[in-house]
Amino acid sequence: MDRRALAGLGALLALAVGWLGLAPVPIAPVAWVPPPDLGYAGVFSANGLLTDASQLQVGGRKGPEDLAVDAEGRLYTGTEDGAILRIDSPGVAPVEVVNTNGRPLGLEFHPDGRLLVADAYRGLLAVDVNTAAVTVLCDEVDGSAIVYADDVDVDLEGRIWFTDASTHFSPQDYGGTYPASLLEIFEHAGSGRVVVLDERVGKPVVVADGLVFPNGIARHPDGTQMIVAETGSNRLLSLPAGATAAVEPSVFLDALPGFPDNVQRDGDILWIGLVSARSAPADALAPYPGVRKVVQRLPAFVRPAAIPYGHVLGVVGTEVRHSLQDPTGGVEKTTGALRWKGQLWVSSLEEHSLTHVPLDVLSAP
Repeated sequence: MDRRALAGLGALLALAVGWLGLAPVPIAPVAWVPPPDLGYAGVFSANGLLTDASQLQVGGRKGPEDLAVDAEGRLYTGTEDGAILRIDSPGVAPVEVVNTNGRPLGLEFHPDGRLLVADAYRGLLAVDVNTAAVTVLCDEVDGSAIVYADDVDVDLEGRIWFTDASTHFSPQDYGGTYPASLLEIFEHAGSGRVVVLDERVGKPVVVADGLVFPNGIARHPDGTQMIVAETGSNRLLSLPAGATAAVEPSVFLDALPGFPDNVQRDGDILWIGLVSARSAPADALAPYPGVRKVVQRLPAFVRPAAIPYGHVLGVVGTEVRHSLQDPTGGVEKTTGALRWKGQLWVSSLEEHSLTHVPLDVLSAP
């Protein structure tokens, strides 16, 4: 190789090194220590209870992310294109009720019949499923915009709790809900929060902040606490249901084998979807924020990514009683579950269908 070629190669290498070290990135990572990865053992022992599950197509749409059932026993879900779909009975094609013109994620019916929607683009919404009227209930707190509304539930006093998963990374600005979530989790600075709206007072209140992608939220069946999935820390947190100001969460369930997504109250069970298995490379990079900045400058295909692994958990009290898995990843990015019409229905961030299995699998060894 002649001198000019060597000089050119050296210049390219210098540019590459400089770019990896200095090019701007959207994240400002912080060091942290992940919980131990205990793998698929004990109550999380690997199984294939979701591997051969049935599928109900959602009309060519994508990402039926959460589930809710109305007073008439009809199932609802929201999809990536903004649609809220209703399914009247198993095997019947979904019908569109309304389009929020956003990205509906968490769904929950208020006792008064309104469908509450945590819309990642628009904030906390209320939908009249009979008239298709959409009302924005909350899109800011104390002048701070709701950036990434994610899940919603109602406490026994009728107050509405919802998560704002990231105040740094808007899905609209960073390529959608999934890319924005990766940035919040990889940064791990903890910009997420939990908000309570008491409509009798009219003013939303932040009751927990500094969380790393707080995702699902549900009232525990005992009524005394609200359970929050802190996706980025592989754990579930508990907040007192009577909170009216900022409080310190306690750990409800730690060291999960994946990244928890929605939390769904279903009678005496809390269903939790794990959207991905744990990532050993991501865990290894956790203490090294400078290295994570360099990694963020690499092409997306070489960064730590979601590991396809279908998994939903059923918690009774404080114990994991059910663990349904698809180790093949055929059912991907599972976000939650709900019992309906003799089946367990499983939602997903990116599938084009709802997965469902007979309830008798819940008693399988």
